[in-house]
Amino acid sequence: MSTGETRAPAVPQIESISAVILAIHDMARAVRFYSTLGFPIRYGGESAAFTSFHAGRGYLNLIAAPKD
Repeated sequence: MSTGETRAPAVPQIESISAVILAIHDMARAVRFYSTLGFPIRYGGESAAFTSFHAGRGYLNLIAAPKD
């Protein structure tokens, strides 16, 4: 780098994401879908307003959203 040049600021690097939350309209259907894919349920279930699955070292969370 020659004199007078400036470097762009460093961009932070994302190393991991520990959880993802999806708002869904049909909890029972979504729980069956993710269970079928092999995600083990950590909390909640088909009739719960919130369900959490293990996803590797993180979590996949579902929250019930009202239908429009």
